[in-house]
Amino acid sequence: MSNGIPYYIQISDELRSNIQIEKWQEGEKIPTEMELCEIYHVSRITIRKAIDELVKDNLLVRKRAKGTFVKKSEVDSSNYFTLVKSFTEEMKEVGKLVETTKVNVLITHADKNLAKYLNLSIGEKVIVLKRLRGYDKKTIGLFIT
Repeated sequence: MSNGIPYYIQISDELRSNIQIEKWQEGEKIPTEMELCEIYHVSRITIRKAIDELVKDNLLVRKRAKGTFVKKSEVDSSNYFTLVKSFTEEMKEVGKLVETTKVNVLITHADKNLAKYLNLSIGEKVIVLKRLRGYDKKTIGLFIT
């Protein structure tokens, strides 16, 4: 692995992909830190940082003296749909003109829940749009579409 991106980020992306394509099922124990060290030829610290990223993203859960497991997902359609009106419209109503200050476009793969809501196959490519929005040079929100 190379290309200037830190190893722990590259590894966490690959582990995330394993979860999204259901190589590892919900509730399943993933390989131990030492096994992952051998697979990726990196230090335990690097593996821990990669796993920490996925724990923060609510994809993995650590269980003391048992291991690290793929977190069981709770299906919540409110994570995927905006109802009623847009953020821009709501902000206009309170007299604020919002703008997008930063945009990041990422091509990834649909996990089980997203595939269900978008009527796709698990692992099918999807585009993720991340935007920082704000007004008066203040960032007030991160929007992921």
